[in-house]
Formats: sequence, structure tokens, C-alpha cells
Amino acid sequence: MSEALIWLSLCQLALITVGTDFSTSRA
Repeated sequence: MSEALIWLSLCQLALITVGTDFSTSRA
């Protein structure tokens, strides 16, 4: 697995976490 793919999945996971966290606190 390349480093770029690892970073990409990490950023995606962070975005999902922040996104759900944001929508949850907003609701």
C-alpha cells in the first residue's frame, strides 16, 4: 500500500468523523 493511499484514507476518515460530529452537534 502506497503512502499516498494511506494519507488519502486517513483524510477521508477524518472528514467523515468531523462531518458526523458537526451534524450531530447541530441537530
